[in-house]
Amino acid sequence: MFFIIIPISFFLGIYAIFYERRLRERNRQQIKLQLSVFAQCSSEGEYYKNLENFLHHSGYSLDKQDERLYITKKLFHIGYFLMGLSCFGVGAIFYLIYFYFFAKSSLIIEVPHFQYSNTGEIE
Repeated sequence: MFFIIIPISFFLGIYAIFYERRLRERNRQQIKLQLSVFAQCSSEGEYYKNLENFLHHSGYSLDKQDERLYITKKLFHIGYFLMGLSCFGVGAIFYLIYFYFFAKSSLIIEVPHFQYSNTGEIE
């Protein structure tokens, strides 16, 4: 039974890796769309409050580096986990150790600073 799970998890892992890449780009576009909705805020405080609420409920964090804001999230890749599981489970254990102790945030989107304009867009 275990030898049946190995090739199935290998091929499911490959499929999941490609599917995750497609979803990652779609998520970036949705976040950028949401940022353009926040551009219609009338004050800087309201802009950052809405941004923090959105990020908190979505599991993202807001990091500040070099006077710029970035949306970051540490993503667990199920495809890599399944590929590791196909290596008799040893690779899955190594991936979990890597994810919890060494992995850095992989989804990074720069957030423009708030600048109010008459058109309601962030400049």
